[in-house]
Amino acid sequence: MISFKTYFESPLDEQKDYFNTATAPTLGYYSLDSYKRKTSKWGVELGFSKAGPATDTVLIDSDNNTEKRVYKQFQSINLQLSKGADFALTSRFYLTYGLQFTFRYVTYDYNIIKNNYVNEESILQFRAGGMPKAGLKFRVFKEMYIGLEAFYLLSINSAGEFGENTLNSYAGISPLLSVKF
Repeated sequence: MISFKTYFESPLDEQKDYFNTATAPTLGYYSLDSYKRKTSKWGVELGFSKAGPATDTVLIDSDNNTEKRVYKQFQSINLQLSKGADFALTSRFYLTYGLQFTFRYVTYDYNIIKNNYVNEESILQFRAGGMPKAGLKFRVFKEMYIGLEAFYLLSINSAGEFGENTLNSYAGISPLLSVKF
C-alpha cells in the first residue's frame, strides 16, 4: 500500500516559543497482512518538515544582559519506521492505531543581536523518537482510503541550542490518502 500524509506538528516544549506548527508532507510504503476484520501493517515513510518562526524577535536574558534572537525557518528530513493495524468497524470505516520510530535530520538558523553585534548561529541536530498514533479512515473506492490520525511524538536530540540530549515533544494530526496495490 502506498500512502501520502501531511503531518501538522505543534511543539509542546520550549520550542513553541520559537517555532510555529510544522507541516510535513510524507510518502510511505506499507506491507499488509489481513486476517478477518484486522489488517496488520508495517512500513517506511520519508518526509520533509518545515516550520516558520513564531515571532520576529525573541528576547532572552543571559549573563545579566538581554539578547535578541531572530529565528529563521526550521527544516527536517524525516525517516519513519511504522508498525500498526487497521480494524474494520464497518465495511467502510476503520480504526487505525500504531507506533512509529522516527529519525530526523534537523537544521535551523538564528541571529543573536547583543551589544550591537550580530552573530549568526546554525543548528544541526539528529533526532530519534517514538510516535504512538490513532485515527479513523474511510474507504472511498475499492482500494482507496482517506483518513485522519492523531499522534504524540517524543524525541531526543543529539545536541544544539537547548542543551545536550534534550527531549522534544509534539502533538499533531495527519490527514492521509492511501491506495492499495
